[in-house]
Amino acid sequence: MGWYNEGMEEGEKERRIYFGKRFYKQKDGYWANIMPIHAHRWVWINHYGAIPKGMDIHHKDGDKSNNEIENLQMLNRSDHLKEHWKDPELRKERRKQLDAIRPMVHVHLRTKEGRERQRKDAIEGWKNRKKTIIICQNCGKEVETSQSWSKFCSARCEKAWNRKNGFYDVTATCAWCGISFIKDKTSRTKCCSQSCGGKLGAKKRNS
Repeated sequence: MGWYNEGMEEGEKERRIYFGKRFYKQKDGYWANIMPIHAHRWVWINHYGAIPKGMDIHHKDGDKSNNEIENLQMLNRSDHLKEHWKDPELRKERRKQLDAIRPMVHVHLRTKEGRERQRKDAIEGWKNRKKTIIICQNCGKEVETSQSWSKFCSARCEKAWNRKNGFYDVTATCAWCGISFIKDKTSRTKCCSQSCGGKLGAKKRNS
């Protein structure tokens, strides 16, 4: 066992010693100290060394007080969340926690400090995105991008492809002869042909 309970006087907060450091039980069930670091992460570090960025230490049995190394597992953030969401009780508890903090988060994000933190996080997030190669559906050019879902090399190619495939087509009524015709929704034309457009222009000039 990599820990032991430290002797306490009556009324003192429960505490444990893990690898020479004192940890206290938190309201959320985790054991932490003033470094701050959680006991399960400290135990892992003392067995296997530094924890890579983006990796979490998971309690296999779901017991936050069971920080034995046999009960700990290193997972990436996504897999760790999936493990926790498997348990319906944990999902319910997590939703309650999120509902409680969401209003406070919204208030913070409207402050100057909150907006600045969002800006920095966004910049850092884009820097850390993995690059992938895509083939533009319009021009066939291979490009490297951080947006793995992207289908085009540029906004110009996306618009060109949409036009070729009729996604910008709308039905309009000719302002001169009154018949219906198809036009690009971004076009400012009001007539179905140059002939009708010329007649409409001449009428406006002579009026």
